[in-house]
Amino acid sequence: MTFNLDKYLTFNKSKLYTLRKSTLVVWLYTIGILIAFLTTMNPWPLWRLSTTYMVFSSAFIALAMIIDRQLSNRAFSDGNYIYPTVAFFVLVFYQTMIGNGNVSSFIAAFCNCFIFFSFFRYKAELRQRIVTIICKGLAAFLCVSITFFFLYIIGFSLPNQSLVSPDEFYYFTNYYLFLIDDRTLFAFFPRFQSIFIEPSQLGTACVLLLQVQRGHWKKWYNSILLFATIISFSLGAYAYLFAIIFLNLWCNRKKMIRKVMGTIAVLSTIVIGSFFYNGGDNLLQDLIIARMEINDGELAGNNRTTESFDKEYDSFMQSSDVLFGRQRDNSEFGNSGYKVYIYQYGVVGLILLIGFFVVSYRKGKDRRAEISSLIVASMVFIVDGFVVWYCRYIPLFCTATSEPPTTDQQELSVSAS
Repeated sequence: MTFNLDKYLTFNKSKLYTLRKSTLVVWLYTIGILIAFLTTMNPWPLWRLSTTYMVFSSAFIALAMIIDRQLSNRAFSDGNYIYPTVAFFVLVFYQTMIGNGNVSSFIAAFCNCFIFFSFFRYKAELRQRIVTIICKGLAAFLCVSITFFFLYIIGFSLPNQSLVSPDEFYYFTNYYLFLIDDRTLFAFFPRFQSIFIEPSQLGTACVLLLQVQRGHWKKWYNSILLFATIISFSLGAYAYLFAIIFLNLWCNRKKMIRKVMGTIAVLSTIVIGSFFYNGGDNLLQDLIIARMEINDGELAGNNRTTESFDKEYDSFMQSSDVLFGRQRDNSEFGNSGYKVYIYQYGVVGLILLIGFFVVSYRKGKDRRAEISSLIVASMVFIVDGFVVWYCRYIPLFCTATSEPPTTDQQELSVSAS
C-alpha cells in the first residue's frame, strides 16, 4: 500500500470557490431572515427599522438568491412554493387595500411577499438549520441579558437611561441589555423582557422556537429559552408552553398518560403552594394565578381588549361591515387578539388567513406536526392576532413541515416512556 502525498497537497481551486459561494448564500439568507425575525420581536435597538426592515431583509435575500442561481446544488430548490406564495400574496394585498395603504404600504407588502416566497422556496433541511441558528444566537444573548438582569435584582448599580417606545405608550428604564418597565420599576422581581418591548414578545417567541426543537430541550440553548420564558411571567407564553409540552410528546409518539398525570401533580403543588407562600403575596399569585380567576363568567387575565372596544366590536358584528372589516382608531391602545383582526379585516380577511395556513401547511410530511402547529397557531391568533409575524410564523411553519420521527426513534420513545 503506497501513501499518495499528492492527494493531500493538491489544491482544488474550483472546489474552494464553490464552497465559498454556497456558504455565502446560506449566511446572506440567514442574515436576511434574522433581520425579519428579530425586528418583529420589537427589540429597542431595531425600533427605527420597524417600518423599513423588510427592505433590508429583502436586499440580503435577493443577493443570496442571485448567487444561488450560479450553483449546481441550489439552496432555493423546494418545488412546493407556488400555492402558499399565492395564498400569502392574496392575504397581504387584501389587508393592505382594506387598510387604505399608500405607495410605501404596497412596497412593504411586496417585500413581505418576496421574503415569504424565499422561505417557501428554501430547502426544508436548511430552514430547520436557520431556526437552530436563531435559537443559539438568541440564547447566547439571553445568557448575558439574564446575568445582568439578576445583577440588577440583587442591587448592583448599572448604567441606564430613560426610553420611550415609538408610540409613546411604553416608558422604560433602559439598562441596554435589558429593559425595566417603569410601571414595575420598584417591584421586588419585575418581569423579564430582555431588550424586547413586552415580556410576552420574548416569551411567545421562545416557546414557539422550543416547539420546533422537540426532543432537544436538554440542549443548552433550549434550556436558556425555557428559563427566559419562565421568568417572563407571561400568561400567554405559559399557556403555549403547557400545550406544546404535550403536543411535542404526541408528535414524538410518546406515551403521555404518566407524563400528563405527573405534570398536573407538579403544577397543582406549585399553585397550592403559591396560596400559602408569604401569605399569598408573591409573584406567581400576582402575575399568573390572580389572572386565571373567573369573575362574572370572565377570565381575569382576559384583558386583550378594552371595554370601549368590546362595545364597538359588538355593534360591528351586527353591521354590514362584518364582511370586509372597519377602520380602527389606532390611537386607542390596549387592544389585541382575534377581535381586533376580525374588526380590521372582516370575515373575508379571516377566511383568507385560515386559507393561507391550510395551503402552506399542506407541504408537511407529518400529520401530527401539522395539527400541533395549527393548534398553537390558533392559540396565538386568539390571544395576539399577529400570527403571521416572522417571529411567530417561521417556527410554526418549520414545526408543521418537520420530518416525522423514524421507526427507531419511535421505538426508543416508547421504551423510554
